[in-house]
This record gives sequence, C-alpha cells and structure tokens, in this order.
Amino acid sequence: MTVTYLGGLPNINFHHINNQQKCRGNKRKRLINIPSVRTFKTHQSFSKTLKKVNSSLPKCDNKKNVIVQHLAQKFWLLSKSKHQRTSLKLADKLKDDVHNFYVRNDISYQLPGKRDVVVAKEDDGSKITYQKRILLNSLRENYEFFKEENKNVNLSRSSFAELRPVFVIPKAALAHRNCLCLYHENICLLLKSLDKYVGGNYCSSLETFTNSLVEEQVSNGSAKITWSQWMNECGRAEKKEFSGTVDEAVLLLKSRVECLLFHVYIKREQSRYFEKLKTEVTDEKVVLQVDFAENFSMKEQDEIQQAHWNSKSLSIFTAFVWSKTENFSFSLPSSDVTHDTFVVNSALEIILNHVESVLPNVTEINCFSDGAASQFKQRYHFRNLTSIANERNIDLRWNFFATSHGKGVVDGIVGVVKRLVWSAILAGDVCRSVEDFIKLARKKTDKIIVTEIKIDEIQKSKIKLENIFKTAKSVPEPQKMHYVKVVNENELEVFIIATTFTFRRRKMANNEYIKFNNDLNLNFKSRRSVVYGTHCIVSSSQPLACQAGLEILRKGGNAADAAVATAATLNVTEPCSCGIGGDCFVLYYNNQTKKISSLNGSGRSPKNLTLDKLRQMGIREKHIPFNNLNAVTVPGAVDAFIETIKLFGSGNLTLNEIFNPAIRLAEEGYPVSEITAHSWALSEQSIKQASDNGNDMLRNGKAPKAGQIMTMPKLAKTLREIADKGRDGFYKGPIAEAIVELIQSKGGLMTLEDLSEHRSTPVEPISISYSLNNNQRIRIWECPPNGQGLVALMAIGILEQIQKQNKIPSLENVEHNSAEYLHILIESLRLAFSDGSYFVSDPDFEHVPVQELLSSTYLANRAENFNPISINKNLQHGKPVNSSDTVYFAVTDSQGNACSFIFSNYTGFGTAAIPNNCGFTLHSRGSNFILEEGHPNCIQPGKRPYHTIIPSMITNENGDLLACYGVMGGFMQPQGHLQVLMNMVRYHMNVQAALDAPRFCIDAPYGNSTDDNIPSEVLLEDGISEDVIEKLKSYGHHVRLVKGVHRSIFGRGQIIAKLDNDENQLVWAAGSDPRADGHATGY
Repeated sequence: MTVTYLGGLPNINFHHINNQQKCRGNKRKRLINIPSVRTFKTHQSFSKTLKKVNSSLPKCDNKKNVIVQHLAQKFWLLSKSKHQRTSLKLADKLKDDVHNFYVRNDISYQLPGKRDVVVAKEDDGSKITYQKRILLNSLRENYEFFKEENKNVNLSRSSFAELRPVFVIPKAALAHRNCLCLYHENICLLLKSLDKYVGGNYCSSLETFTNSLVEEQVSNGSAKITWSQWMNECGRAEKKEFSGTVDEAVLLLKSRVECLLFHVYIKREQSRYFEKLKTEVTDEKVVLQVDFAENFSMKEQDEIQQAHWNSKSLSIFTAFVWSKTENFSFSLPSSDVTHDTFVVNSALEIILNHVESVLPNVTEINCFSDGAASQFKQRYHFRNLTSIANERNIDLRWNFFATSHGKGVVDGIVGVVKRLVWSAILAGDVCRSVEDFIKLARKKTDKIIVTEIKIDEIQKSKIKLENIFKTAKSVPEPQKMHYVKVVNENELEVFIIATTFTFRRRKMANNEYIKFNNDLNLNFKSRRSVVYGTHCIVSSSQPLACQAGLEILRKGGNAADAAVATAATLNVTEPCSCGIGGDCFVLYYNNQTKKISSLNGSGRSPKNLTLDKLRQMGIREKHIPFNNLNAVTVPGAVDAFIETIKLFGSGNLTLNEIFNPAIRLAEEGYPVSEITAHSWALSEQSIKQASDNGNDMLRNGKAPKAGQIMTMPKLAKTLREIADKGRDGFYKGPIAEAIVELIQSKGGLMTLEDLSEHRSTPVEPISISYSLNNNQRIRIWECPPNGQGLVALMAIGILEQIQKQNKIPSLENVEHNSAEYLHILIESLRLAFSDGSYFVSDPDFEHVPVQELLSSTYLANRAENFNPISINKNLQHGKPVNSSDTVYFAVTDSQGNACSFIFSNYTGFGTAAIPNNCGFTLHSRGSNFILEEGHPNCIQPGKRPYHTIIPSMITNENGDLLACYGVMGGFMQPQGHLQVLMNMVRYHMNVQAALDAPRFCIDAPYGNSTDDNIPSEVLLEDGISEDVIEKLKSYGHHVRLVKGVHRSIFGRGQIIAKLDNDENQLVWAAGSDPRADGHATGY
C-alpha cells in the first residue's frame, strides 16, 4: 500500500510480509509493515525529519507521542511496542561509571543561573531539582572518550546515550547554540535573510559551506533584501537594519566569516594556553581568574511596588585561584558599583593577601580577565601591576580573553552565590546591604570566600594610586593585547595572537612578541627607521634642503621661516620638480592658538587669454599642451614665500638670511642626488628645445649625473634679487620682463601687468572628521579649491560612509593591500575624483559647493554607488591623469608649530622654458584648464586652474596637532593622502612604515583616450601579490604592475607626527619616502 507522510515526506511503498509473518503478527495482535527500502537509517535522521514537520503534528503531547510511535514502527525503527521493549541488562557499577563520566568538569560544565535547573523524577516517584550541565562535545565524541578510558567495557553508543542524565544537555538542545557575541550573531542574521535564496546543499565545514554559497548556491543575486546587524557605535552595541542586493549580503557574509574564523581561532588559542597553565600550577606558580559580575539588586520578598524604584545594587568581584595544594573561590561584594581600576586594586589586595597567607612561597601569578578597557586593559592598570609586582616581589602576568565567550568558573561562582542569596530572600530573609548579602551567602556556603570590598579601603587605594598614576605612560594599542608582562615602569612585554586570512584558505602566522619601550611601538618593519627629535624636524626629498631648514631653525627661525628656506633650496637641488617659476600651497599650524591657516600661492591665467583665442591659435585638444607657453599661469611661489614669512614667520630673520643657504649652494655647487639625476636626464631634450637658455639648466650641454657637482649662478643671482627687493624683485623689473619676453616670443599672451598684480590669497582650510575604532575622531585638513584637497577629503568621507552602510567590514578586519582593501579605496577615490574633477575650480569665478560636497548626506549618497564585487562603470565625470613632478616637505619647530608645504612645476621642469639670465624654468599649470565651454574649470582671463598640489595636516577634535603630511605627485596626491592616512590610523603603522608600504595609483584611461566609457587603469606597485592582481581583475579593474624607477608614479611623501607624551616633553617622529632622494633630520 502507499502511505503519504505528513508535511510532504516522500511517498513510501509498503508490502505485506509473507503468510508466516502475518500469522505470527496476528497472534501478537499487531501488524508490522516493513518498508521495502530503509528510509531512515538511524533514530537521529528520523528525529530531524520530525522536527521539520513539527507544525503539522498535533499540539497535544499524548496524541503526538502516539503518532510518532506509530510512524517509528512503520519505518522499522521501533520493532516492538514500548511496553514490550527489553533493555540491555547493565551492571549498576557501569551505570554509575557512565553517570560520573557525564558530570565530570572536562566533559560538561554547569550553568550558573538560578533558572538553569531541571526537575527529574526518581524511580520512587520523588522529584529532585538538578542544575543544568552542558556537554562540551557531541555524544559521539563523548562515547569515543569513554571507550578510550574503558576499553574492556562492552557498551553500545545507543546505550551510552540512553544513560545520559536528564540534566546533562547537549549543546544542540540549547535555545542559543552559540555564544551571544557580535561575530556569531551577525552571521546568523545574514544567513536568516539569505535563507530563501540558498540551495539545499549543506556542509559541516563553515568555510566550505560559505565558499559554495558564494560560488554556486545563491540564486537571483540582484534581488533586494533587508538584513539586521549588530553594530558597535560610541562604545555600545546596537542592532540596525540594512538593505541591499543578495550579492552584497553574500559578500558581507564572506567578510563576517573571516572575522568569525579569527574570533574562534583566538578563543581556541587562549583556551589551550589557559588549560596548559592550569595543568602546570604549583604552590609557587598559580593561576588567577577574575571578573566583575552583573550588579546584584538588593530586594526582599513581597516588597511594595514603590520600593522597586529605590532598590540598591552592589557589585561583585569574583575570582578563582588554582594551585597545587588548594584552590580558592572568591566572591567580593561592594557597595561601590563603578567597576573602575581603584575597585580592581582593592579586590586584588584581598585576593593576594589570602593567597600569600596560605601559599607563602608564591612567586608567579598568571592572571586572566576579559578585556574591559575601564577596568583592566588600560595604562593605569598596567602601571598598578608594576607597583604590585614590586611591592610583593612576584612575577605578575596578565592575560586578556579577547572574545565575547563566557568566562567559565568565575561566572559559575557568582551564579551560585547569587542563587543562594536569592533562595534565602525567597525564604523570607532580608538583604538590604552588603553586610546582609555576605551574611546570607556565608550562611549557605563555606566553600566560597565571601568578603566585602570596603568603601574606605577603596578610598585609600584611590589616594595611593592617583600619585602612582601621574607617572603612568601611554601604551600604544592596548586593545590589541592578549598578554602583558611587567618588565619595569617603562617597559611591558606584550603577546599578540596574530593571524592573516584569505577567504579561501587560512594561514595562521606565528604568534609574535613585541615590546613597547618608552611609548615607541617597534612592531613594524620598515626599510628605514623613524627619525625622532625633541626640538624640530625637517623632512623633504633632498637632504641638502633639510639641512638648509635646520640651519634657519638653529638661527632662531620658526617652522615658517625654515619652510621657505627649504623651498628655496629645493629649487636649487631638485629643479626637475619645483622652482620659483611655479606655484605652492601652505598649511601652517600655530601651537599657541591651536589654529590652522592656509595660503593659496597659485597663479592666474593672463587677462588676455580666452578659450576663443586658444581655438584661433589652433589648439583643439581638451587641455593646453604642456610645452605651449600659454600653459604658463603667473608663477605664484615667490609671493607665497614672502607672505608665509610675513603671516607666520618668527620675525627674527631677514629674507636674505632665509634665502642664504639656497644662494650659497647655487653659487658654490652641490652633488646631484641619484633619483633627481634620473629625472633630469629624462627632460634633457625638452630643456634644450623649449628656449635658447637651456644650458642654464645643464652641465656642459648634458643633464648632470648622480654625484656630479652642479652650479647654477644665474639662479643664485635671481634669488639674491628677490632677497634684496622682495616680491618686486620678481614680479617687476628685469626678471618680470624676461618672463614676459620669453612667453610672448612663443605666442603666449602674458603681460607685465599680469605679473605685477599677482597676490597670494590667505584662505580658510577645509576639513573632515573621521572616526577611529576607539570612539575618538580625528580631523583631516586640506587647502580649499582651486586645490584638489577636496578630493582627498571626499574620498575619506565616502570610505567612512561605505563602512557605516555596512557594505564592508571594519578596515582593520580586512587584510592590508588585499584585493578587497584596494577595491574599497580605489572605488572611493574614483567616486571622489568624478566630483572633484568637475567641481574643483577657481572659487572667484565658479561656486564650488564645498560644504555640500563634504556633508554626510551627500557623501552617504555617493557611497550608495559602491559595489563590493565590481567596479562602478557609470561614473559621470572626468578621470584623473598623473604626474609626479612636485616637492612636498614638512617642518616642525621647538614651539610645537608646524608647516605643511607643497611646491611644484607641475610636469617635471614644467614647460622647460628658461627666461633669459634667470636660471629657472616656467611651470605648465595652465594645462590643467579644461578647454570645454561651460565646464567649471574652463579657462577664463585671470582665473586659477584646478590645482593638484595639496599639503595636509591631522589634528584631534580638540585642535591638538597629530601630524603634518603630504604625498607629491600630481593627481596621485589625494590617492596618496588616503592610503598613507589609512596606513597610520587603521593599520597602526609608524610614520616610516606608512610611507614604505606599496601603493596603487589610478591612472588615465588607455591611450589617454577621451572616451569616458574606457575605465582608468589601476597601477599597482611592486610588492602587491599576483593573487591580488587577479582578484582585482575579476572585479573589473584594468590592472598593471609597476616596478623599478617607474615607481615614482606612486608619489613621494613626507610625514612628521607629534608623539603623545605624558611627561610634557615634545617629541617629533618623522618619515621620508624611499621613492625619493630625501630623508628626515632634526635635533
């Protein structure tokens, strides 16, 4: 006959047994139907099927049991009626052995809650209440453990399972099958949302399942779905709703799985280490585990409703000590509910006093706790550990459980104590104070040491520790530590469980030790060391220019004076990048006022130059060619030098004194550095062809080679003229006339009036706030348009909004320079460039909506265009092009002031044209105008073009300087700013390592095509792996690896950071890019 099973189980064909079986069956008055094919091989498989159709079964338990028993008989899983079943005869001793095995602490653990109980009926009909225990392993694994220990016992797995005590529960039977931490719950929430889009193939391996999910299982990837995720914001977890496509949810799931794998790996490593230490305890070397429990509300039975609002709470500090001779349990209540370091210290005093009284020879204590920053994982607690270790002459080590999993025995201790006190309250006892709590607890148990942490002891501790804490030094990145050992007051030995992930395969790196010595993090490997100074530092691309800046600082100049001296010297030592024929931008930080000021030192186009006139000259391109002298805007650098000294200088030095180091080098000569010589050689022909004065920039008609002495007497003469006469020495008189004569001789339209009317413009800098993981925010500062600093800020803002929209995990959980990481930054920058290349222009001519573009609403809207698994092919505006012919440098002084300075010819030597008897080349910045009617950056008379050079600074929200930095290199600059910033604040690299790390650069479309449908090429620096390149290609990126001298395309940066120092000692830390000839130097 055919039987259709409930809930859509497959149809099963049955047939009657032979006549003999029928006869026997009739005698037993029951009919047994045997399936032709065994559908269910085990009781477990049948049980799983029943769970799926549970809603179809009767609600009444008795009726449900009858149906389930009948079905079990039909499928030959229950051959006899329940009352006819014969149990295997087992010896009472064996039953006791199995029972004792199940309740062992290494097999199951006891739940501590007062509601975690099971009421069991004994054979005599009485009822007994048991505390629930949870199996640590599966029944099958436990059976194998039992058989291994009892090899001579003949016991089947089913009998072993039947002997499991009713209060010992498998993990699968719990309401929540995993810990309630963010890592587990977020994956469960995502899987729940993806449920109907996932096929039916499942696997016990999480990694295998997720791989198949990403590659094969998902249908209709473009479908819109919503999902929930727990997010940590402002130190609190909050569940938020998100919407997107199935593909986006799958990609997010993938990143969440990587976080979970790391989370579980850390948990397992810590558990192994914890268990290992517990097996090695002696009376000299003990293990201590501590934790704060949830506060206990003091109530009494039948209290009136109004009393609920006045009920007091007490805090409970719990601890457990393992030693060879004796173990100790502590439950230390207190009316102080702050849970701060002072309470921790008072509790430790009680615990250590007791341990030393019982174990007088103890010399080493390994402590374990969670990573609560307010209690344990912070510098004041570390400083206190030093005092405790010194006073008690013990080796004190502190370990942090870095996951959200339960902490085992300490939770059990407090659970027992709370339950005992609560049961006493239910019996009519009163608990109105800490003393009452202790009295009730001691009445119920003498196995747990229950002692009060007294308020007056906490106050004494506070007075003592506040003096000690004045010498507590800051500790970098405490949240990442898993183990701390006190070496001395200035040094900690730190252990970090490290791992690196790729999605398909997981590689566990060796656990590494690092040391924090005098607040300096030595964890990072770099090609150069960080340079430190306690007075001042200059960091630039030329060592001789750095020396010029230091010379001015030693003479009493400040950061602004030194910056101008450095800039003038760079014109001499690196004319292939910068010169007084170009422009500059300045950011200046005044340490007294905590204010950042900005100076726009860019020049304007000639008043007679229009788009129509350029068309009449036969220029049909989108830009003015670099070698056309109509690309020369008024050189703004000289006026900016003088204004920088006037607005920000010390007033202690004259312009002659500030220019003197540059003049001296130009007259006496200097050895040309290596990378500079290479760049010089590339422009040799351009210098010869651009004007009749090319030999002024050559050595015997050739570009100088590395190490050869180069003199520049005509440039020295020009610098002396400026030093003597100020701005009039350049913008009026012979130098101005030579500039105009050369430009007009080549068909240009610049006039003497254009030069004489030029002035630099003080402007308000623009900034954006960016959130760090520790709930602090930093502020990044840039110069406003016509500079492209707006692009860097937009990219930072878009990146933050992408994270807020949960399209990507926290960057710290994404491997540095992985394909996922590079894709996130590349797309953020492409979105920013698409706006910046259109909107950035001269604000005197076009409204640049800076506030609107930097608003969180607009940035969030732009972030919606980010696709985690593909490039955006529908960007609306132009794409960036690149050049690396700029110099950036930074200067800081002993007063805490800083100058972030950038100075450029734009393209190498610019136009390479040299005015007569001047010794410098004219820049080509005007080629950045867009020759397109109606474009905001279209050329107009007296207009400043889109400018690529951008200095930058970082402060905290209080206005304290954190760093000044920049990356020179045309349109690479905002890209470099974003990458270097992330290296420092997200991957915690020191200033040198942040510059050394391989970079990417978004280049122009292939063949410099004007077709916007051709995507930009992404250049990747040597050092980024082939696997990353291939994965980026799968996202749709056009990728090319760049090696050797061509790495200059990735820009050349400098950083000076101010170190956090609690001793009020000024310490600067500086790095200089290895892609240039320079270095940082200071004293």
